[in-house]
Amino acid sequence: MPIAKGRKFIILFDYEIKQKTRWQIFRATQRTGKCIQDAGGKCEVALLPGKEKGIDDWVVSLGKKARRSVDRLVNDSVTLSEYRQQFFIPARGLKKYKPDVRVNTPLLSDAVRLPTSGVVCLLSDMSTGKTYLMEKWRKEYPNARFLNNGHRIALLRNLSKRLTTQMYSNLMAGNLGIAKALSVTADSLWKLAGHLEAYDCIFIDEAAQYVTHLLQAKTLKEHRHEILEVLKYVVRNTKLLVLADAHLTDEVIDFFMAMRPSGEKPYIVQNDWLSGGRKVHWYEGGNPSAVVASAEALLSQGKKVMIVSNSKKFIKKMEKDLIDLFPDKQHLLRALHGDNSGSPENAVFIENINSEVKDLYALLASPTLGTGVDILIGFAATNQPPPTDEEVQAILEDRLAERHLS
Repeated sequence: MPIAKGRKFIILFDYEIKQKTRWQIFRATQRTGKCIQDAGGKCEVALLPGKEKGIDDWVVSLGKKARRSVDRLVNDSVTLSEYRQQFFIPARGLKKYKPDVRVNTPLLSDAVRLPTSGVVCLLSDMSTGKTYLMEKWRKEYPNARFLNNGHRIALLRNLSKRLTTQMYSNLMAGNLGIAKALSVTADSLWKLAGHLEAYDCIFIDEAAQYVTHLLQAKTLKEHRHEILEVLKYVVRNTKLLVLADAHLTDEVIDFFMAMRPSGEKPYIVQNDWLSGGRKVHWYEGGNPSAVVASAEALLSQGKKVMIVSNSKKFIKKMEKDLIDLFPDKQHLLRALHGDNSGSPENAVFIENINSEVKDLYALLASPTLGTGVDILIGFAATNQPPPTDEEVQAILEDRLAERHLS
């Protein structure tokens, strides 16, 4: 394909719902894209939001909004690698491990009591009291050496307050190891290397996301080896390890059990209670245009909107777009992402989020607000595709939200 050299191609197929046809489209897109790249060209994939089958039907249905929507469709095209990641959905749930205790309760602490040793896995939906269960253990054993380890600073700040620990960011590096009760991010775990001592309990909330961050995040690249060595030591030597997540998998449990003494078995508590009662809108495909249009329409109706994305770039772009569309509401819009979540102003906002969001019309967030925050004010929640665990969780943390997922 000599014509491809130095040029950019965007592949756009019709919208399909049949899995067999979607698989054929996927294979054809991958083959064509590879040929273009091998010939020295650049290839991206644009995805129709549906329900209209072809681009012509979609354009007709949009009317006057067609030009702007088509421009956005093209601008939101993804790379072949991103397209491949969106197509395959990882399996969830436990297959290898079976629960030792199975309950169905809106509040886990009503049915479960934590022991003082072993590995305890809490497989329970959001807002079912996993952290409250740990709070009760802390009150029962206030003098125990305790480590709260997580991957998000917002989560750590929230849990540090509830579990009465010292935040690592408030201590000198040399004092981290001697703190009796400490909350520290995975990124800073390597700082404990010169002060290693055994803990009575280690708590890791959102354990599945924690492992993904630990193994893949670029922010750990420089110290990943030291971080894993410190984690291995403290996990092996702690009396009690508590792993909590609504989406615990065999692989996550295996990851931690490999660090524990040989022959030990995890104690798994599965809570079948599911939060519900809200309307959910599901958008097929990897194109955010339909979700963005929904957000704009909701704001035009005077409704509150929460937009969650796994892309900091998207959140910044969406902030700019909304300011352009609603300049009179600029002061009622807030965007949180990795570049600004650590600022004193936003730290106070996150800590007091339920009072702070009352007057907002739009809250935009990247994974920095993905977990550890409960929003009790009603928002119409949307997210830019594909929805990661953290994006879905951030939307579900808004307990009163009408959900728009894609």
